[in-house]
Amino acid sequence: MQVNQPQGGNAEAITALKLSAGQGQTRASNYASRTADKFVLRMPEGLRSRIETLACEHRRSMNAEMIVRLERSFVVTDVVAEQALLIRQLSARIHELEQQREVAHG
Repeated sequence: MQVNQPQGGNAEAITALKLSAGQGQTRASNYASRTADKFVLRMPEGLRSRIETLACEHRRSMNAEMIVRLERSFVVTDVVAEQALLIRQLSARIHELEQQREVAHG
């Protein structure tokens, strides 16, 4: 992993990291390091050390830790969308049943 300091001496001490999806492996994917897309990420102070700590705890590279966490965020987003749809469907069905009950009991 290559670390680049932001130009201009940023007072917030934001670290710019060149990330490669190919460093390390995740359970979901196996990347070719040299051919993977790369992205420069500026992180707020303290975030890099948190990721580094978690990566060590999970015995994976910092890059792999970030990829796992990003992939999980997509899963959570999909689950929330599915739950919202189910809630709307259930609410509509409850409304239908309430109307049927009112008609039946007049």
